[in-house]
Amino acid sequence: MKAARRTLFRNVRPFVPGREVDELACVMVEGHHILAVVPARDVSTFDADATMVVDGAGATLLPGFIDAHFHLYQGLLELGVHWLREDLSIQEISASIRAYIRSHPAKTHYIVRGLSHGVFKSLEVPVRRFLDSLTADRPLILYSYDDHIAWANSIALERAGIARGMATRGNSCIVLDQDGYASGELRELDAYLPVQNILPPAAEVEVAAYATEGMRLISSCGISSVHNMNGNEEELAALQRLEESNALSVRVYCPRSIVPGDPTFPAQEAIRMRDSCKGRLVRSGAIKIFLDGIIEQQTASLLSPYCNAGGRCGEANYTRQQLQDLCRQADDLGLQLFIHSIGDGATRMALDVFASLRKEGGLIDSRPRLEHLEVVAPEDIGRFKSLGVVASLQPLHWQMASEDLEWQALLGPDRLKSIYPWRSLAESGVPVAFGSDWNVAPCSPLLGLTAALRRAGVLGTPQQNELLRRLLLHYTADAAYAEFEEQHKGKIAAGYLADLCLLDGDLFSQQREPASFKVALTMCDGRITHSVL
Repeated sequence: MKAARRTLFRNVRPFVPGREVDELACVMVEGHHILAVVPARDVSTFDADATMVVDGAGATLLPGFIDAHFHLYQGLLELGVHWLREDLSIQEISASIRAYIRSHPAKTHYIVRGLSHGVFKSLEVPVRRFLDSLTADRPLILYSYDDHIAWANSIALERAGIARGMATRGNSCIVLDQDGYASGELRELDAYLPVQNILPPAAEVEVAAYATEGMRLISSCGISSVHNMNGNEEELAALQRLEESNALSVRVYCPRSIVPGDPTFPAQEAIRMRDSCKGRLVRSGAIKIFLDGIIEQQTASLLSPYCNAGGRCGEANYTRQQLQDLCRQADDLGLQLFIHSIGDGATRMALDVFASLRKEGGLIDSRPRLEHLEVVAPEDIGRFKSLGVVASLQPLHWQMASEDLEWQALLGPDRLKSIYPWRSLAESGVPVAFGSDWNVAPCSPLLGLTAALRRAGVLGTPQQNELLRRLLLHYTADAAYAEFEEQHKGKIAAGYLADLCLLDGDLFSQQREPASFKVALTMCDGRITHSVL
């Protein structure tokens, strides 16, 4: 929908931090910004000037949600692949993939996503042979729901040149069978990247089609900004083309991602990415470093061994010195740091590096970020604030972990007390930014808020609204701070960007789950990107 010259939101209850009661008000948007917020009784001041009027009927008006951990371009492309549920049996997986192949006979390759990590443990033959039975003449590649494991058939392994294995870096591993042949299981990015690289790039027309579907989904969740977690010049250029064609309906902060095996620090590319952003929606200026793996595969770096895992602690993808060199180079160029850090060992290493760089005079108001923070040693909580570190967490991941008995068994009861410590971090004065990790998890912030409230055990109690108001800051003002945009978005105030989310009711009038509400309207940069009114 096209932006009206002036849009008036009347009879809405704007969310204002610090207030206990959200009074009826009217909010006037002019162009890309909020012009004014005034009490509802003063609506006549703007009525005559409005070219579009939205009557909220007493519903809550929020700043547009900011998802601080997102995989936008990757997620858009993955809308075009075959998705399976995690709970399917081998027989159901086989039947579903066979049907998919039959219905797409012209495809040169097949991609399947969404599987659980241990889905093929019961196979009596190498997984490549199982996949060969589904199709042997075209590459077939399957991915786990979180992209930390891939499985490939024989022709894909052969074309990638890894049929007899290959040396890998960090936590990556090409699993070999007893004959020294690749079994088909490829753990972590460095192991499956050769297979991924044999696939042709998505055509521009495909990207545009996926973008239409993806933007519809994202906007329907009330999201107006995302912090991308993977990126390079190619992805950034694709996002910029979407913006130029008015196909992008969300702001994107896109870093240059660094993964183990990158030959050099991509300084010039990162600078070109930052300097090339001339539009209103796409920006760059950060580096994303993949420091460790995941708990499920014992590749997240822990301070003490996993339970029942042969004494392994997992290992970081970089040595302390390598990480320090990467961070120093990024900081010298004025690039913000995003670091994937799941285990408490990885987090300890990152904090130690930050402390060392601070002593050298670096990292001054640079707001380095640690992403995920699934396990954090309690004694490290206090270091975040003193080092100026932003904590980026995903409440839906906590919900997934709370239902995963194998995940819990690997950590043991003592470490389970310190998982996903967003409340401890926030109460110690640390900026906490919430996100979804889409498309690993659903991108609805209302689902994320519900998960956080469930964890606190306050759903349907008088304490729900008090905590909900604080949690909302993690999806709005705190997330804006995490990208140096707190003076421009994350609040409903005159002069701020017109990024808004209108719900279909009053979020604070009763103790209902946030997930029970629907997004009635989303506005990004003054343009209505979703509406069911």
